[in-house]
Amino acid sequence: MPFQVFRRHQRKLLALLAIMAMFAFVVADSLPRLFSNYAAPPIADRVVVSLAGRDVRRSDLERLRLQRGRANYVLSQLAMRVGGQAFYPYFDEQPFGPTDDRAMVDALILQRKADELGLPRSPELARTWIFEQARTRHELFRNLQPTLPAFDPRDLAVQLQFVFNQAFGNELTETAFLTDVADQVRILQALELLSQPVVTPLDAFQVYSDQQVEVVARYVGLPVADSLDEVPEPTESELRTFFDAHDETVPDPSSGTVGFRAPERAKIEYIALGLNAIDLIREQVRSEPIAEEIRAAEGFEEEVLAAFAEELAGREQSISTLPLPVNPFTDPGDGEGVALSYPIEFERRYVAEQVELLVEERTRDRIEELFDPVRRAMNDFSYGIEEDFDAIRTGLEPGVDREALPDLEEEFLSSEPGAELIRALGVAAGSDEGIAFVRIGLTPTLATPDTFQELLAPDGIPPEWRDYLTLARLDWADAPYELLRKVQRLTEASEGIDRPAVINPTDTEGFAEIMFADDSPLFDPREFTDALGRRFLVWKTMALPERSRSFEETPEGVVASVWRREQARELARKAAEALAERVRNEMGPETSASVALDQIAIENGLTVGTTGARRRADTLAAYAPIKAGEEFRDAMFRLAPDGEDAAVVAPDRPRQTYYVLALSRRTDGSLGGSLADQGTGLDYGNALTTLQFYRSEADREAMQARAESVMEYLRAQAGLPEDWTPPEPDRG
Repeated sequence: MPFQVFRRHQRKLLALLAIMAMFAFVVADSLPRLFSNYAAPPIADRVVVSLAGRDVRRSDLERLRLQRGRANYVLSQLAMRVGGQAFYPYFDEQPFGPTDDRAMVDALILQRKADELGLPRSPELARTWIFEQARTRHELFRNLQPTLPAFDPRDLAVQLQFVFNQAFGNELTETAFLTDVADQVRILQALELLSQPVVTPLDAFQVYSDQQVEVVARYVGLPVADSLDEVPEPTESELRTFFDAHDETVPDPSSGTVGFRAPERAKIEYIALGLNAIDLIREQVRSEPIAEEIRAAEGFEEEVLAAFAEELAGREQSISTLPLPVNPFTDPGDGEGVALSYPIEFERRYVAEQVELLVEERTRDRIEELFDPVRRAMNDFSYGIEEDFDAIRTGLEPGVDREALPDLEEEFLSSEPGAELIRALGVAAGSDEGIAFVRIGLTPTLATPDTFQELLAPDGIPPEWRDYLTLARLDWADAPYELLRKVQRLTEASEGIDRPAVINPTDTEGFAEIMFADDSPLFDPREFTDALGRRFLVWKTMALPERSRSFEETPEGVVASVWRREQARELARKAAEALAERVRNEMGPETSASVALDQIAIENGLTVGTTGARRRADTLAAYAPIKAGEEFRDAMFRLAPDGEDAAVVAPDRPRQTYYVLALSRRTDGSLGGSLADQGTGLDYGNALTTLQFYRSEADREAMQARAESVMEYLRAQAGLPEDWTPPEPDRG
């Protein structure tokens, strides 16, 4: 892998890069493109997959990848401009989709289908498609913010020309580039034509209902733990039968999945700089004479003048309303107008903005300096590995001397920047928001951020999680709250150093996605940042795959513990069903289901709660403190004022509590919560007047679902196995 090769040959490569940099200075306009992401690397042209009896070679995918990479890059740079600034992007970051091997195989399948359908391929198709897509997105922005200017195709054309010239103007003609885009458009069109769903008015009304209809439910929860005492002791025969039924399933307490297969495990070590540490670094930087440095820089006045002219050009009011007769577009040397000057207030504001930019930039640099000694120790360890680095999979190979693993804390403290930060933080250095050095064992399930909310219970780790940790052989049974909180923050982090500034954080990869990916290498330092700006330097030192185990190998007591909980679950479910049946029986003309539930709960000493007003479109987190899943949400929105659905039963997501739900109120949110007909709670007239809007959204949802079904069919038609995985690329 490229990062591993670099670490093993760092000194040689740095010298080589220095020579290349001098060469690049001479031919700077062409050399970078030889190494850009859009240039095809020299790789063996071997067969990657066979589709419909025809071999697909690496070069076939690279041609498509090159096209898509170019098209994605250029279109992602186009944006609506307000006052000379780009604010609203016209296209997503990857408008034509990702460029990994699996996506490229799908693209090749769709390209051949486009050929069969006779879809045209021309530069004019690409040009028309780009402008229509941009116009549509622009009008959407204007609907949300009517004060925005109208769509200007000339501005878009100027942007398109500029971005293309900067990126590929020396490599491609405009016609060739538009032809590349047309190829990608045809792929989208082929999928769209085959994925057209049949959306009825009822589908559109369902979308309306999901977003506008609010339901309030009363509930009583019956915890599974309360039924454990009623479960008899199991026999060995019962335990063996139970084990055999679940021995090949990986357990997942977050979803209630029972299993005894040992999950995938990894050992992770990391150093973390918390908010206190980063704030101290930032304040140290801020105390430096940065403002004086900016003002003393050569060309300072010209830079301020240019910034002031740009601001004036972006103002909507007439130039004549400004305090000075200034025209930023007039050259003072041509005898017209007056020389542009800027007020001292603007200079102060400009300097303050530049100071903040430099503070953030230098703070990042200081953090890099702090991480450098630790990163060097990590790299030195990887240099000493005798095994072929790409062959290392578990970290237990004979050529890996695990006793030589560097101590991250020791490496950090032995460096002058690290020791200085420790001294400056004082007693706060080892606090939760100071500097953390953590060594942990993780599984993919534990690396999911949401699971830690279940582990951070006031009374310690819940029993179902203790069993999971035992099966995974992770010694977390007595993990302190501070450790769990630190690891939770890490698992919520995303790769990169500018996380707080990311406009669309959903485009970044999270910790679990990276560290547990099939191709995630060992001993590879990775940097992560969470949403608040904490910084993490992480590496994985061991990776153990899933494995089966026999009944005798399973830790003593775990099978019996899981069996008892499963029996208690069934008892809790039956008790909830009996309570729901009693609610339905005690309803009447004057007694609603929610009132009946309240009365029964009072008689039996049960606690009743309310969900509050919820819409189906709300996230599952909105149901807190209930750990709701889809089953709970479906049950809640199935509630009716009478009949079998007047009281329903549903478990929470981890299936640790069974709830009896009764309808308290159903209202149409579009009417502000007031509705005369409480029985239905649906405003059909209002829904029909806005049906077209909801039909469009229903179309999108149905299109996405059908598109995946179509791709599954096309892959099967092309002979691509369901379990096909792209082969690893050849490495030079």
